[in-house]
Amino acid sequence: MTDAPVKIVAMDSTGMLDSGGVVVNVEKALVASSWYGHILNNSPQYKVFDKGALNRVYNTKILYLLEKRPGMFSVAFNSEDEEQMVGWVCKERDILHFAYVKQAFRGYGIGRKLVGDCTVASNWTDTPSLLKSMEYKPEKFARLF
Repeated sequence: MTDAPVKIVAMDSTGMLDSGGVVVNVEKALVASSWYGHILNNSPQYKVFDKGALNRVYNTKILYLLEKRPGMFSVAFNSEDEEQMVGWVCKERDILHFAYVKQAFRGYGIGRKLVGDCTVASNWTDTPSLLKSMEYKPEKFARLF
């Protein structure tokens, strides 16, 4: 497959919700739902720990990062339709915290573009091809809080 034409930009720092609790930043809402959904459906930790506690911990941490550290996020948009967000990444320097590409856009190199030169992964993911050359250090995620 050839690489998909994407435009990668920094996440908008606008808050995710307005004062009435209505979503005003769709990119942040997609990040929160896809990251949290991945944890619920794929994470080996989720199968071992108390689901209620894990829900509270991860949901709180994801929302904290989105609101307090938006500079850690970049989003990928389809170059041919710049309204269409196709993926995102949460990283700092060489540490990958999480990356997500919509199912229909996988296999086109978007994940590799988002991840870049990361050498350490702080979260489990179902994308082993992205992680095969990375060192797994979950403590790097815990220290963000």
